[in-house]
Amino acid sequence: MYRDHLLPFSETFIKSQAEALKRFDYSYMGSRRVNGLPLHSSRVHVLNDRNATGWIRESAFKLTGTAPDHHRCLDRLQPRLIHAHFGPDGTYALQLAQAHSLPLVVTFHGYDLIDPRQYSRRELSKRHYLRHLDRLKADTRAFIAVSDFIRDTMVQRGFPADRIYRHYIGLNVQSWQMSAEANRLPVILFVGRLVRCKGCHLLIEAFAEVARTHPTVELVIIGDGPQRKALEAQARAAAPRIRFLGNQPSHAVRDWMSQARVLCVPSIVDENGQTEALGIVILEAQSMGLPVVAFRNGGLPEALEDGKTGLLCNEGDKALTGTLQVLLHDDNLWAAMSAAAPTWVRARFDIRDRTRELESLYDAVIP
Repeated sequence: MYRDHLLPFSETFIKSQAEALKRFDYSYMGSRRVNGLPLHSSRVHVLNDRNATGWIRESAFKLTGTAPDHHRCLDRLQPRLIHAHFGPDGTYALQLAQAHSLPLVVTFHGYDLIDPRQYSRRELSKRHYLRHLDRLKADTRAFIAVSDFIRDTMVQRGFPADRIYRHYIGLNVQSWQMSAEANRLPVILFVGRLVRCKGCHLLIEAFAEVARTHPTVELVIIGDGPQRKALEAQARAAAPRIRFLGNQPSHAVRDWMSQARVLCVPSIVDENGQTEALGIVILEAQSMGLPVVAFRNGGLPEALEDGKTGLLCNEGDKALTGTLQVLLHDDNLWAAMSAAAPTWVRARFDIRDRTRELESLYDAVIP
Protein backbone atom coordinates (compact mmCIF):
# COMPACT_ATOMS: atom_id res chain seq x y z
CA MET A 1 0.00 0.00 0.00
CA TYR A 2 1.73 3.20 -1.13
CA ARG A 3 0.78 6.50 0.50
CA ASP A 4 3.33 9.29 0.53
CA HIS A 5 2.40 10.44 4.04
CA LEU A 6 1.54 7.60 6.41
CA LEU A 7 -1.22 8.10 7.60
CA PRO A 8 -3.31 11.18 8.45
CA PHE A 9 -6.18 10.87 10.95
CA SER A 10 -8.66 11.48 8.13
CA GLU A 11 -7.52 8.39 6.17
CA THR A 12 -8.83 5.58 8.35
CA PHE A 13 -10.32 4.05 5.19
CA ILE A 14 -6.83 3.12 3.94
CA LYS A 15 -5.90 1.39 7.17
CA SER A 16 -9.28 -0.35 7.33
CA GLN A 17 -8.90 -1.65 3.79
CA ALA A 18 -5.41 -3.01 4.43
CA GLU A 19 -6.38 -4.70 7.68
CA ALA A 20 -9.45 -6.33 6.08
CA LEU A 21 -7.38 -8.27 3.54
CA LYS A 22 -7.65 -12.06 3.96
CA ARG A 23 -5.79 -13.72 1.08
CA PHE A 24 -3.12 -11.03 0.80
CA ASP A 25 -0.71 -9.64 3.35
CA TYR A 26 0.27 -5.97 3.26
CA SER A 27 2.98 -3.45 4.07
CA TYR A 28 2.91 0.34 3.88
CA MET A 29 5.43 2.31 1.86
CA GLY A 30 5.82 6.09 1.60
CA SER A 31 8.10 9.05 2.08
CA ARG A 32 7.48 9.68 5.76
CA ARG A 33 5.31 9.07 8.82
CA VAL A 34 3.04 11.88 9.95
CA ASN A 35 1.22 12.57 13.18
CA GLY A 36 -1.87 10.50 12.59
CA LEU A 37 -3.13 6.93 12.74
CA PRO A 38 -1.20 4.31 14.71
CA LEU A 39 0.49 1.79 12.40
CA HIS A 40 2.49 -1.30 13.28
CA SER A 41 6.10 -0.22 12.80
CA SER A 42 7.17 -3.54 11.24
CA ARG A 43 4.76 -2.90 8.36
CA VAL A 44 5.91 0.67 7.63
CA HIS A 45 8.76 1.48 5.24
CA VAL A 46 9.64 5.16 4.72
CA LEU A 47 12.55 7.15 3.34
CA ASN A 48 12.45 10.05 5.74
CA ASP A 49 12.95 9.60 9.49
CA ARG A 50 12.82 13.41 9.85
CA ASN A 51 16.57 13.86 10.09
CA ALA A 52 18.91 15.52 7.59
CA THR A 53 19.63 12.29 5.74
CA GLY A 54 15.95 11.45 5.60
CA TRP A 55 15.00 14.77 4.02
CA ILE A 56 17.75 14.30 1.43
CA ARG A 57 16.45 10.79 0.59
CA GLU A 58 12.87 12.03 0.24
CA SER A 59 13.91 15.01 -1.90
CA ALA A 60 16.07 12.82 -4.15
CA PHE A 61 13.17 10.44 -4.73
CA LYS A 62 10.71 13.21 -5.55
CA LEU A 63 13.07 15.17 -7.77
CA THR A 64 14.93 12.39 -9.57
CA GLY A 65 13.13 9.13 -8.83
CA THR A 66 16.17 7.82 -6.95
CA ALA A 67 15.22 5.70 -3.91
CA PRO A 68 17.72 2.91 -3.12
CA ASP A 69 16.03 2.26 0.25
CA HIS A 70 12.66 1.64 -1.39
CA HIS A 71 14.22 -0.66 -3.97
CA ARG A 72 16.02 -2.68 -1.32
CA CYS A 73 12.79 -2.95 0.64
CA LEU A 74 10.88 -4.20 -2.41
CA ASP A 75 13.63 -6.72 -3.16
CA ARG A 76 13.26 -8.03 0.39
CA LEU A 77 9.44 -8.07 0.50
CA GLN A 78 8.95 -9.48 -3.01
CA PRO A 79 5.39 -8.09 -3.33
CA ARG A 80 2.95 -9.21 -6.02
CA LEU A 81 1.62 -5.71 -6.69
CA ILE A 82 1.63 -2.10 -5.47
CA HIS A 83 -1.62 -0.39 -4.56
CA ALA A 84 -1.35 3.41 -4.28
CA HIS A 85 -3.99 5.70 -2.81
CA PHE A 86 -4.58 9.08 -4.52
CA GLY A 87 -3.41 10.05 -7.98
CA PRO A 88 -0.27 12.04 -7.04
CA ASP A 89 0.95 9.11 -4.93
CA GLY A 90 0.32 6.85 -7.90
CA THR A 91 2.90 8.73 -9.98
CA TYR A 92 5.56 8.03 -7.34
CA ALA A 93 4.48 4.41 -6.96
CA LEU A 94 4.58 3.95 -10.74
CA GLN A 95 8.33 4.55 -10.75
CA LEU A 96 8.78 1.77 -8.18
CA ALA A 97 6.33 -0.59 -9.86
CA GLN A 98 8.00 -0.30 -13.24
CA ALA A 99 11.51 -0.73 -11.80
CA HIS A 100 10.39 -4.04 -10.24
CA SER A 101 8.02 -5.19 -13.01
CA LEU A 102 5.03 -5.04 -10.67
CA PRO A 103 1.43 -4.24 -11.59
CA LEU A 104 0.15 -0.97 -10.15
CA VAL A 105 -3.37 -0.31 -8.85
CA VAL A 106 -4.28 3.30 -8.01
CA THR A 107 -7.36 4.37 -6.04
CA PHE A 108 -8.78 7.83 -6.75
CA HIS A 109 -10.65 9.48 -3.88
CA GLY A 110 -11.72 12.81 -5.38
CA TYR A 111 -9.31 15.65 -4.64
CA ASP A 112 -6.89 14.04 -7.09
CA LEU A 113 -9.31 14.86 -9.92
CA ILE A 114 -9.11 18.62 -9.53
CA ASP A 115 -7.81 20.20 -12.71
CA PRO A 116 -4.02 19.86 -12.12
CA ARG A 117 -3.48 23.38 -13.46
CA GLN A 118 -5.13 24.66 -10.27
CA TYR A 119 -2.22 23.51 -8.12
CA SER A 120 0.70 22.78 -10.43
CA ARG A 121 2.81 25.65 -9.09
CA ARG A 122 2.21 25.17 -5.37
CA GLU A 123 3.40 21.74 -4.29
CA LEU A 124 6.20 19.46 -5.45
CA SER A 125 3.95 16.37 -5.41
CA LYS A 126 1.31 18.12 -7.52
CA ARG A 127 3.89 19.30 -10.07
CA HIS A 128 5.16 15.75 -10.26
CA TYR A 129 1.59 14.55 -10.79
CA LEU A 130 1.05 17.01 -13.61
CA ARG A 131 4.25 15.95 -15.38
CA HIS A 132 3.57 12.23 -15.09
CA LEU A 133 -0.23 12.10 -15.41
CA ASP A 134 -0.26 10.87 -19.01
CA ARG A 135 2.22 8.15 -18.13
CA LEU A 136 0.05 7.14 -15.15
CA LYS A 137 -2.99 6.84 -17.41
CA ALA A 138 -1.06 4.71 -19.90
CA ASP A 139 0.84 2.36 -17.59
CA THR A 140 -1.37 1.75 -14.52
CA ARG A 141 -2.84 -1.76 -14.63
CA ALA A 142 -6.11 -0.83 -12.87
CA PHE A 143 -7.74 2.31 -11.51
CA ILE A 144 -10.18 2.15 -8.63
CA ALA A 145 -12.87 4.83 -8.31
CA VAL A 146 -14.45 4.99 -4.86
CA SER A 147 -17.89 5.85 -6.29
CA ASP A 148 -19.77 5.96 -9.58
CA PHE A 149 -19.43 9.73 -9.43
CA ILE A 150 -15.62 9.45 -9.31
CA ARG A 151 -15.62 6.87 -12.10
CA ASP A 152 -17.64 9.16 -14.37
CA THR A 153 -15.34 12.07 -13.55
CA MET A 154 -12.25 10.00 -14.36
CA VAL A 155 -13.67 9.06 -17.75
CA GLN A 156 -14.37 12.74 -18.44
CA ARG A 157 -10.73 13.52 -17.55
CA GLY A 158 -9.37 11.06 -20.06
CA PHE A 159 -8.64 8.00 -17.93
CA PRO A 160 -9.11 4.70 -19.81
CA ALA A 161 -12.66 3.55 -19.12
CA ASP A 162 -11.83 -0.13 -19.61
CA ARG A 163 -9.35 -0.03 -16.70
CA ILE A 164 -11.50 1.86 -14.18
CA TYR A 165 -13.36 -0.16 -11.57
CA ARG A 166 -15.89 1.34 -9.21
CA HIS A 167 -15.15 -0.15 -5.81
CA TYR A 168 -16.64 1.00 -2.52
CA ILE A 169 -13.98 0.59 0.17
CA GLY A 170 -16.64 -0.38 2.68
CA LEU A 171 -16.93 -0.24 6.43
CA ASN A 172 -16.13 -2.56 9.31
CA VAL A 173 -19.75 -2.72 10.40
CA GLN A 174 -18.89 -4.76 13.49
CA SER A 175 -16.94 -1.79 14.82
CA TRP A 176 -19.76 0.67 14.13
CA GLN A 177 -22.82 -0.67 15.90
CA MET A 178 -25.45 1.22 17.83
CA SER A 179 -25.25 0.66 21.57
CA ALA A 180 -28.39 -0.58 23.27
CA GLU A 181 -27.72 2.04 25.95
CA ALA A 182 -27.50 4.91 23.47
CA ASN A 183 -28.96 8.11 24.93
CA ARG A 184 -29.78 10.51 22.10
CA LEU A 185 -29.19 14.19 22.81
CA PRO A 186 -30.20 17.29 20.80
CA VAL A 187 -26.84 17.37 19.01
CA ILE A 188 -26.04 18.01 15.36
CA LEU A 189 -22.69 16.36 14.62
CA PHE A 190 -20.09 17.23 11.99
CA VAL A 191 -17.06 14.97 11.41
CA GLY A 192 -14.48 15.87 8.78
CA ARG A 193 -11.49 17.95 7.75
CA LEU A 194 -11.98 21.69 8.14
CA VAL A 195 -11.43 22.64 4.53
CA ARG A 196 -13.74 24.64 2.30
CA CYS A 197 -15.17 21.76 0.26
CA LYS A 198 -16.49 20.12 3.46
CA GLY A 199 -18.95 23.03 3.79
CA CYS A 200 -18.73 23.52 7.56
CA HIS A 201 -19.20 27.29 7.07
CA LEU A 202 -22.65 26.62 5.61
CA LEU A 203 -23.53 24.35 8.52
CA ILE A 204 -22.63 27.11 11.00
CA GLU A 205 -24.86 29.54 9.08
CA ALA A 206 -27.71 27.04 9.06
CA PHE A 207 -27.21 26.22 12.74
CA ALA A 208 -27.58 29.90 13.67
CA GLU A 209 -31.13 29.72 12.29
CA VAL A 210 -31.85 26.32 13.81
CA ALA A 211 -30.70 27.50 17.25
CA ARG A 212 -33.27 30.31 17.26
CA THR A 213 -36.15 27.82 17.31
CA HIS A 214 -34.37 24.98 19.16
CA PRO A 215 -32.83 26.58 22.25
CA THR A 216 -31.32 23.31 23.53
CA VAL A 217 -29.71 22.02 20.33
CA GLU A 218 -25.90 21.95 20.12
CA LEU A 219 -23.49 21.71 17.18
CA VAL A 220 -20.42 19.53 17.78
CA ILE A 221 -17.61 19.74 15.22
CA ILE A 222 -14.97 16.99 15.14
CA GLY A 223 -11.95 17.48 12.90
CA ASP A 224 -9.17 19.90 12.17
CA GLY A 225 -7.73 21.73 9.20
CA PRO A 226 -6.61 25.06 7.77
CA GLN A 227 -10.03 26.69 8.15
CA ARG A 228 -10.43 25.99 11.84
CA LYS A 229 -9.58 29.47 13.15
CA ALA A 230 -11.84 31.15 10.61
CA LEU A 231 -14.68 28.76 11.42
CA GLU A 232 -14.25 29.30 15.17
CA ALA A 233 -14.49 33.06 14.61
CA GLN A 234 -17.60 32.57 12.46
CA ALA A 235 -19.14 30.37 15.15
CA ARG A 236 -18.53 32.92 17.91
CA ALA A 237 -20.37 35.55 15.88
CA ALA A 238 -23.15 33.25 14.65
CA ALA A 239 -24.54 31.32 17.61
CA PRO A 240 -23.82 29.88 21.05
CA ARG A 241 -23.56 26.14 21.72
CA ILE A 242 -21.03 25.34 18.99
CA ARG A 243 -18.12 23.18 20.11
CA PHE A 244 -14.89 22.41 18.22
CA LEU A 245 -13.27 19.20 19.47
CA GLY A 246 -10.41 18.88 16.96
CA ASN A 247 -9.26 15.47 15.74
CA GLN A 248 -10.62 12.60 17.81
CA PRO A 249 -9.87 8.85 17.85
CA SER A 250 -12.41 6.45 16.39
CA HIS A 251 -13.83 5.45 19.78
CA ALA A 252 -14.63 9.10 20.57
CA VAL A 253 -16.31 9.55 17.17
CA ARG A 254 -18.39 6.44 17.88
CA ASP A 255 -19.39 7.84 21.28
CA TRP A 256 -20.64 11.04 19.68
CA MET A 257 -22.46 9.14 16.94
CA SER A 258 -24.28 7.15 19.61
CA GLN A 259 -25.44 10.39 21.28
CA ALA A 260 -26.18 12.75 18.38
CA ARG A 261 -29.57 13.30 16.78
CA VAL A 262 -28.26 13.85 13.26
CA LEU A 263 -24.97 13.80 11.34
CA CYS A 264 -24.62 16.67 8.88
CA VAL A 265 -22.34 16.32 5.83
CA PRO A 266 -22.64 19.69 4.05
CA SER A 267 -19.90 19.06 1.46
CA ILE A 268 -20.01 21.45 -1.48
CA VAL A 269 -18.45 21.78 -4.91
CA ASP A 270 -15.66 24.31 -4.28
CA GLU A 271 -14.09 26.75 -6.71
CA ASN A 272 -11.61 24.08 -7.92
CA GLY A 273 -14.35 21.55 -8.58
CA GLN A 274 -13.51 19.47 -5.51
CA THR A 275 -16.39 17.75 -3.73
CA GLU A 276 -17.21 14.66 -1.69
CA ALA A 277 -16.42 11.37 -3.43
CA LEU A 278 -18.61 9.23 -1.18
CA GLY A 279 -18.24 9.94 2.53
CA ILE A 280 -17.15 7.05 4.78
CA VAL A 281 -18.36 9.04 7.78
CA ILE A 282 -21.90 8.80 6.37
CA LEU A 283 -21.63 5.01 6.36
CA GLU A 284 -20.28 5.00 9.92
CA ALA A 285 -23.17 7.12 11.16
CA GLN A 286 -25.87 5.07 9.45
CA SER A 287 -24.31 1.84 10.71
CA MET A 288 -24.89 3.23 14.22
CA GLY A 289 -28.49 4.22 13.53
CA LEU A 290 -27.71 7.91 13.15
CA PRO A 291 -29.67 9.58 10.30
CA VAL A 292 -27.71 11.83 7.95
CA VAL A 293 -28.41 15.17 6.27
CA ALA A 294 -26.25 15.94 3.23
CA PHE A 295 -26.21 17.99 0.07
CA ARG A 296 -27.25 16.39 -3.19
CA ASN A 297 -23.90 16.53 -4.99
CA GLY A 298 -20.80 14.49 -5.78
CA GLY A 299 -20.95 10.93 -4.53
CA LEU A 300 -23.14 11.72 -1.52
CA PRO A 301 -26.36 10.32 -3.08
CA GLU A 302 -24.61 6.92 -3.31
CA ALA A 303 -23.89 6.88 0.44
CA LEU A 304 -27.46 7.06 1.77
CA GLU A 305 -31.02 6.29 0.70
CA ASP A 306 -32.80 9.61 0.49
CA GLY A 307 -35.96 9.64 2.61
CA LYS A 308 -35.19 6.20 4.12
CA THR A 309 -31.83 6.45 5.92
CA GLY A 310 -31.24 10.19 5.65
CA LEU A 311 -32.20 13.33 3.77
CA LEU A 312 -30.56 15.05 0.81
CA CYS A 313 -31.09 18.72 0.01
CA ASN A 314 -29.86 21.24 -2.51
CA GLU A 315 -26.66 23.08 -1.69
CA GLY A 316 -27.12 26.19 0.47
CA ASP A 317 -27.60 27.20 4.09
CA LYS A 318 -31.37 27.86 3.80
CA ALA A 319 -32.13 24.42 2.35
CA LEU A 320 -29.88 22.91 5.00
CA THR A 321 -31.71 24.74 7.80
CA GLY A 322 -35.08 23.38 6.74
CA THR A 323 -33.81 19.82 6.30
CA LEU A 324 -32.13 19.76 9.71
CA GLN A 325 -35.32 21.02 11.31
CA VAL A 326 -37.28 18.15 9.77
CA LEU A 327 -35.18 15.57 11.62
CA LEU A 328 -35.15 17.61 14.82
CA HIS A 329 -38.97 17.89 14.79
CA ASP A 330 -40.26 14.61 13.36
CA ASP A 331 -39.67 11.83 15.88
CA ASN A 332 -41.46 9.18 13.81
CA LEU A 333 -39.39 9.89 10.70
CA TRP A 334 -36.22 9.96 12.78
CA ALA A 335 -37.03 6.58 14.38
CA ALA A 336 -37.81 4.97 11.02
CA MET A 337 -34.53 6.19 9.52
CA SER A 338 -32.55 5.14 12.57
CA ALA A 339 -33.98 1.63 12.32
CA ALA A 340 -33.47 1.28 8.54
CA ALA A 341 -29.98 2.73 8.21
CA PRO A 342 -27.85 -0.08 9.75
CA THR A 343 -29.46 -2.76 7.58
CA TRP A 344 -29.01 -0.65 4.44
CA VAL A 345 -25.30 -0.10 5.14
CA ARG A 346 -24.62 -3.74 5.95
CA ALA A 347 -26.22 -4.89 2.71
CA ARG A 348 -24.11 -2.61 0.53
CA PHE A 349 -20.92 -1.59 2.32
CA ASP A 350 -19.76 -4.42 4.61
CA ILE A 351 -15.98 -4.27 4.22
CA ARG A 352 -15.74 -8.08 4.23
CA ASP A 353 -17.78 -8.27 1.03
CA ARG A 354 -16.05 -5.30 -0.54
CA THR A 355 -12.59 -6.71 0.29
CA ARG A 356 -13.43 -10.00 -1.43
CA GLU A 357 -14.14 -7.87 -4.51
CA LEU A 358 -10.81 -6.07 -4.09
CA GLU A 359 -8.84 -9.28 -3.78
CA SER A 360 -10.52 -10.58 -6.95
CA LEU A 361 -9.31 -7.44 -8.69
CA TYR A 362 -5.80 -8.07 -7.38
CA ASP A 363 -6.00 -11.60 -8.79
CA ALA A 364 -6.98 -10.20 -12.17
CA VAL A 365 -4.07 -7.77 -12.46
CA ILE A 366 -1.30 -10.05 -11.16
CA PRO A 367 0.45 -11.78 -14.08
